[in-house]
Amino acid sequence: MAILDADKEGFLRGETSLIQTIGRAARNQDGTVLMYADKETDAMRKAISETDRRRVIQLAYNEEHGITPETIVKGISDIAEFLQSDSKCPPTSAGGGARRTPRRWASTSWRRRSSSWRRR
Repeated sequence: MAILDADKEGFLRGETSLIQTIGRAARNQDGTVLMYADKETDAMRKAISETDRRRVIQLAYNEEHGITPETIVKGISDIAEFLQSDSKCPPTSAGGGARRTPRRWASTSWRRRSSSWRRR
């Protein structure tokens, strides 16, 4: 997995987001994360140190319990069977499944002025 512009802190580049992205890649046995950046940010350092801390704990747990990590392999047929099933979600209402009409909202427009939202 590649994280482009990892040094640009903000949406999806903060400490928590980086930790979540790295953790998602770690679920695959051969998962690797490449962070492309011009400089190492504080969020990157914290995410890497947190990942290393969690890895040490996980390796100790695996060794203690005799666990060998393996990547889950699901066949395409499993997904195809799900997609072919008749009902993928529960019924919408208990009263016979009547369809609701969309709600009409009052015609109010909103605009942003300085740092607060105001009604026109």
